[in-house]
Amino acid sequence: MTTPDETGTPGKTRTWWHPLLVRVVDFPVTSAFEVRDEMSLGSLPLRADLVLMRREQAEVPELARRWLPTFADRFNRWTIVEFKSPVDALERCDLDRLLAIAHLFRAQRAEPITAAEMSLVFLAPSLTKSLEADVASLGLTLAEETEGVWRIEGGLFTTWLLETDRLAGPDEPVLTIFSRVFLRNPQLIMELVRNPETQPILWYVFQQIGQFQQMGDGFMVQHTHTAEMDQEYAAIKEAFAATLTPEERVAGLSPEERVAGLSPDERLAGLSPDERLAGLSPWERVAGLTPDALLDALSAEERKRLFERLREQGFGPE
Repeated sequence: MTTPDETGTPGKTRTWWHPLLVRVVDFPVTSAFEVRDEMSLGSLPLRADLVLMRREQAEVPELARRWLPTFADRFNRWTIVEFKSPVDALERCDLDRLLAIAHLFRAQRAEPITAAEMSLVFLAPSLTKSLEADVASLGLTLAEETEGVWRIEGGLFTTWLLETDRLAGPDEPVLTIFSRVFLRNPQLIMELVRNPETQPILWYVFQQIGQFQQMGDGFMVQHTHTAEMDQEYAAIKEAFAATLTPEERVAGLSPEERVAGLSPDERLAGLSPDERLAGLSPWERVAGLTPDALLDALSAEERKRLFERLREQGFGPE
């Protein structure tokens, strides 16, 4: 997805998915990789969406292998990522752009980088005809290594395409979150929330989206599809709420807060007559009733006892 930048040069549209991807990837790999967001490589639009730079002699953390195993297996000393969000797709010349970024990255580093030390990764919903045409025009070939994992062969750098839509599932929680499957299947959100292994990931994503919302207009001007972001936030929030018992949902609320917004009928629903009247004095219980209404509420035996009591008190004939 392209749009002119401030200089009129075609560039990439920034969606809220981009900063979210950076934060979600950075969390499990931070001990072993420095993660750079939109690393500038000269004049726009040549910016890398995501660059992972392995720290000296660091191993890929176990958390990364659990959260994003297919992606983590392809981390190199230098890994440059071109990301297409669930609302975007691979387009013509995306491969040329990624290769140009890789060459500029090598040229700008003080220390030499061998081709074997660098890998390029497309994270995108699916393989497109545009990418296939680009691969063919460069004399390269596409080979599907496993379902949803493609290797672009014949170039200087090892280059991968990870199809997030096809890889989505319980074994790939992070890639699932950045797939179209996640957007279209609320039940999948519920499954990830209910699974103790993946619930922390959804909670982290929920927190990050909440922070984006708090940034206000400045964030929304710089990133597109923020209305969709609000919908995702609400969907994840609803999924978490569904896992709570009624007692857990209202824990910590005052009685007034628990019934706020309910109509009188809704507040009394489910209570027995005695429970509804509990705490009221006899006079409060009958306040507002006419004499006829009071008598209609009594049985014949209750009326007889009432009249007898009134006569004892000097009311009515002997």
